[in-house]
Amino acid sequence: KNITNKIKYKSEKNDALNKAKIAIKLMDEGKIDESIIILKESQKLDPQNFDYPYEIAYAYYSKKQYDSAIKILEKLENYSNANYQLYQLWGNAYDILGNTKKAIEIYDLGMKRFPEKGALYLEKGVVYELEKNYEKAIETYKKGIEVQPSYASNYYRISKLYLDSNNIVPGLIYGEIFMNLERTTERTKKMSELLFNS
Repeated sequence: KNITNKIKYKSEKNDALNKAKIAIKLMDEGKIDESIIILKESQKLDPQNFDYPYEIAYAYYSKKQYDSAIKILEKLENYSNANYQLYQLWGNAYDILGNTKKAIEIYDLGMKRFPEKGALYLEKGVVYELEKNYEKAIETYKKGIEVQPSYASNYYRISKLYLDSNNIVPGLIYGEIFMNLERTTERTKKMSELLFNS
């Protein structure tokens, strides 16, 4: 009986994964509602898998239904295989809704669980930047660089802040490092232009 159950469980997990692949393809094509229906089927087949409810939340986020996304995301913290993107998406949803205090709280929660993820520092820094709290933004980007030196986006944001100030030398340095980490993207072209002009 145990073997039969194991085979059934494995088969359901495979079915869930195959359905999810179809759902992601539909989402990429802009067919978000169809994608959500199929992802919910995957979640029923494999309820322990973090990816399916996360993708459902991402789909609602893509539809600008941020409250629906948040309702799902706040239930995902206890999944053992949750990743830092949970806190990134969750915080971003609050930020878009104008609740920056809650957004920062969520990013901080994520940093406690994933202290080496520069993306969470980036998101928090962006919130401070939009609030025109540039000192806190710079401090946060620097911390993001410290914990994950290979993550390019913190260099990009901090460089732009310095290049737009009276203290451009750190901006030139961070900008050069950014360009060594991230090559041949639109951001690289933009940074090249900024460094040249500076």
